[in-house]
Amino acid sequence: MKYLVYILILVQMISCTTEEAVTQGVGYFDLENYLVGLSAEQKIQPSVEKKVLLNGVEESKHLENYDITPELEMMKKYNINKVSLAGKYKVENVDNTTTYTALEDDLITRKITIEKSGDDIINLEITGLQKSILSESKQTIIFAPEKSFYLKSEDENKYSQDLTKEVLIEY
Repeated sequence: MKYLVYILILVQMISCTTEEAVTQGVGYFDLENYLVGLSAEQKIQPSVEKKVLLNGVEESKHLENYDITPELEMMKKYNINKVSLAGKYKVENVDNTTTYTALEDDLITRKITIEKSGDDIINLEITGLQKSILSESKQTIIFAPEKSFYLKSEDENKYSQDLTKEVLIEY
């Protein structure tokens, strides 16, 4: 019985520490927090030109009051500010640019580059790579909050046709 009490106390201490660590992150750029903090003016654009290129075939549309939230949401999977990723990225600061580069080959987020003007982010570039037995998908996302959103996805499939998709939204 005495050991059971010690074990319960130990488990409680560990669980509290883990929960706190998860909420604090590891000090890397917090992509999810950044996206949540974007203003409605940055997410809903009054007028955009949207171009989609699928395996070389282009389609273009002019859209009014376009909400780029769905495009921004897909960036969340590349957030590196997680306890499980501590120490797995090299951080370089040069002038107004911070770059996080993956140190291990199996990390989905390969590189994040953040360019700032003062406290404002003027350009955010993400390079991602997902691999499986059947395919490999390379993604590049470039988000300039006051100008555009760009996504390029190159999918190499072992048993079906390769696919290249590009989406450019300019405002």
